[in-house]
Amino acid sequence: MEKMIEDLQTGSSKDEVETQLTIGRHFLKKGDSVSDEESSKLYEKGVQWLIKASKQGSRDATQLLLECLENQKGLADDNIEDIRWCLETPDFEKNAREAAKRLFHTLNPSRMRMTKEDFMQGIANLTMSKSERKLLEKAVKGDDVGEEDFINKIMKRLHGSSRPQLSTSDDVSQEVGFETATPFQKITKYPTMTLAWIANYTVDAAGSQGRVWLYSMIPTHQIYMLLVFFVYSLISLDVILWVLPLLMFYISFIVMLVCTLQMLYGKKKLKDVKALAELLNRFSDTIHTETAASMYSWSSLTPYLSFFVALLFSVMSLSMADRTWVPCSEFTLVSLLLTIASFFALSDKFDYLSILSILFDNISMLPQVIEGIPYIPGVYHIIQIFAGSWYSIEILPDLQIHFGLPSLAYLLVPVLFIRMALKDSGRGTYRVLIPHLVCFFWWRMSMSFYRYSTWVGLIRASVGWVSAVVFLPIFMVIFLVWLTIQLFGVFTLTNVFKMLTSVALLAIPAAFAFWGSKGYKLYSFDLGKSKSTLIKVGLVLIFAASVIPFTFVFTPPERNVQGNYVTWDKYKSLCSKPQWDETNIAHSMVICSHLSNMMVDWSGVVKKVTVKKIDNQAEAFINALPWSMANWLKCTYGEEYPSDCTNLTSTIEQTLCEMNIAQNRNCHLKKLNRYQFEMWVTMVIDNDNMHDIRVEASHWFKDSMMKIQSGDTVRFRAALKSEIGNIWPILKLFYVECENCPMEVIGESSAFYQQTGWHIFVAIRDAIRAVWNFFMAPLLVFS
Repeated sequence: MEKMIEDLQTGSSKDEVETQLTIGRHFLKKGDSVSDEESSKLYEKGVQWLIKASKQGSRDATQLLLECLENQKGLADDNIEDIRWCLETPDFEKNAREAAKRLFHTLNPSRMRMTKEDFMQGIANLTMSKSERKLLEKAVKGDDVGEEDFINKIMKRLHGSSRPQLSTSDDVSQEVGFETATPFQKITKYPTMTLAWIANYTVDAAGSQGRVWLYSMIPTHQIYMLLVFFVYSLISLDVILWVLPLLMFYISFIVMLVCTLQMLYGKKKLKDVKALAELLNRFSDTIHTETAASMYSWSSLTPYLSFFVALLFSVMSLSMADRTWVPCSEFTLVSLLLTIASFFALSDKFDYLSILSILFDNISMLPQVIEGIPYIPGVYHIIQIFAGSWYSIEILPDLQIHFGLPSLAYLLVPVLFIRMALKDSGRGTYRVLIPHLVCFFWWRMSMSFYRYSTWVGLIRASVGWVSAVVFLPIFMVIFLVWLTIQLFGVFTLTNVFKMLTSVALLAIPAAFAFWGSKGYKLYSFDLGKSKSTLIKVGLVLIFAASVIPFTFVFTPPERNVQGNYVTWDKYKSLCSKPQWDETNIAHSMVICSHLSNMMVDWSGVVKKVTVKKIDNQAEAFINALPWSMANWLKCTYGEEYPSDCTNLTSTIEQTLCEMNIAQNRNCHLKKLNRYQFEMWVTMVIDNDNMHDIRVEASHWFKDSMMKIQSGDTVRFRAALKSEIGNIWPILKLFYVECENCPMEVIGESSAFYQQTGWHIFVAIRDAIRAVWNFFMAPLLVFS
C-alpha cells in the first residue's frame, strides 16, 4: 500500500484512478476492524482518496462516497462540500474537469500559477488548430492564471453557463485570516472586508430590530393609492384598452426578435463547444463531442422557450391591437428575412424532411395567400380548386372543419415533425425539430402580417429599408427634430414636474420592496435567511394598494334575470303600507329580507338628488402632511385656482375662487373626487299614499345625477340592498334613464358593463380565435 501511494506521489502509477480507488477501499476496510478512535481517522483518509478518484470520473468511487455519506463514515468539515460536489456533479463534467486539468499541466508542468506570457508560450508549443488556439487564448483575460481558474473557465465555455464551482484555497485562507486577525490587522490588512463587516453588522441590527418602524416610516399604501388615482385622472379605460394590446404586441415581437438572435449566437458558440470537446478528448478519451454538444444544446434552450411564449402573446395581441399603428408590410419583410436566416443557420443539417415541411406548410397557407388576389372570372375558380376548401362541416358554433388540398398538406406537417424528432435516437428533437419550428413559425408570422399588408406597402418596405440604410443619418436627424417638436407639444413644464415627482414617490417603496426581495442583502452579506411575517404582510399591503382602487372605480354589471324583475306592485304588497297596516314595520322587514339583492325595474318621480359620500384618498393622505409639503403636492398633482377671479364668467366659480384665495388656498385635488350619490324617488302606493325610496348611485352615474332635477320622472333598474320593508329602503343603481328631463339625459348603465363587459370580451374572443387559427388553420377554422 505504501508503494502504491509513493507511485501516485511520483506520478509513476500506471492507472492513477484505479490506484486511488484501491487505496480508498483499503482504508475503509481497515477502519472497520479497529477501535472507534482509530477508525475515524482511517475513514477520513479513505474518503479523501475516494474524492480524488471520483473527481477523475470513477463511478465506483462515487458510489462508495454515497455509502459513506449515508453511514456517516469519514465525514469532516473539510471534506463534506467535496463529497456533495462529487455526488451532485455528472460524470461528463468530472471527466471534462480532469481533461482540463491535464491540459493545464501540459501547458504548465510546474503546476503553479503562470503568467499570461508563459501561458501563451505553452499554447504555442502544442500542436493544435488555429481555432483551438484561439479558444484557449480567450480562456485567460488577466495577467496570470491558476489551475482552478483555468478549469472553471474551460467548463463555463463548455456548458455555455456557470456551473457549481469548488471553492479555492485562496478564498478560504483569506476568510480564516480575517477571523483570526486582531482589530488593528483587520483595519490595515483587510480594509474592504472590515468595512463590509461593519456595514453588515449595522444594517443587520437595524433590520432585525427595526423592520416594523422601517415599514411605518414609508407610507407605501398611501403612496401607491395616490399614484393610482393620479393615473386614473389622466387616462380612461378606452385608452388603456387601446394602448395595452399595442404595447404587448411590440414587446412580444421584440422578444421574438431578440430570442432569434440569441439562437443564432448560440449556434455559433456550439461550434466552439465541439472544437473544445475535441481538444479535451486528446487528454481524456472519455470526452465525447456529441455528449458535449447535447449538453450544451439542452442547457441553451431558454431562448427557444421564450420565443414560443412570446409567439403566443404576439399572435394574440396582433388581433386585439389597432393595426393602423402596426406597419404590417415592414413586419412581413422582417419575418421573411428571419425565416430565411433561421432555416439556413439554426438546423444542423438540411434534409428532405425540413424541405418537405416548409413545402407542405406553404400549400396549407394558400387560402391566406389568395385572399389578396383580385377576383378574375375563370382564373379565380381554378385557383379555388387547389387553394380552397372542397367541403366544410360546422362541428361547433363558428368552428368549421375544412376538407381540401391545404387541409391535407396541413395534416402531413405534424407527421414530418415527429419523424424529425425521432432521428438519431431522439437527438433530432434539439438538433432538427426545435430549430426548425422557429423557422416554421416565423414563416407563419409573415403570412399573418401579409394578410394586413398591401402591395404598395410591401414595395415601400423593400425599397424603404435599403434607403433607410443609405440615408440613416439624415433620417435620424429628422426623427429627432420631429420627436422634440411632439414632446414640446405634449409635455408642458407642469406635466414634466408632475412625472418627476411621481417617479420620486414611487422609488421609495419600490426600492425598499426590491431590497426585501433580495433578502435584505448588502453586497455579499445576508441580513436574514428567511422572510419574516412582517415582510409578507407588507407585500400583501402593497398588492392591496394596487387592487383596492378598482373597488372605487368600477361598478359590477347587473345580474341578468331575463326580464323577471320584481315589480313595484309585488313589492308594495309585501313591503310597504298595506303590509304595515296589517301587521307592523318589523314584521314587514323580516319577510322582505328574503328579497335582498333582487333586481327591480321601476319608474317614479325624483324627490331630490344628494351626494351621500365624497371619497378622495389622495387628498386625505396629502392633508396629513405638513402644510408646505401638502400645498406643493396639491399644486403638482392637482389644479390651481385662477389668480384673477374676475376673468371667470360663472358667478358661482368667481365666488368660490375669491373665497379660496382669501383663505390662501392656491390648489385643489377635486378632480380626484369619487362621489356616491343618493337619489330619492317617490313611488305611488295609491291615490292618497306615497312611498319614498333611496337609490344609491356610484361615481359612474355622475353625469346623470348632475342633470336629473326634482320632479323628473325616471325609469331605473336596481338591486334591493338594505332597509327592505322599512320606511326608506335603499337600492343599488345599475341603469337609469329620464323620461321628461329638461336637460338631455341618455340612458346610462354601469360603466363597467358598458365599457368592459362587451368590448373586453369581444377582444378576448377575437384573440383566442386568432391564436386558434394561427396553429390550426386551414383544417379547423374559427370563422
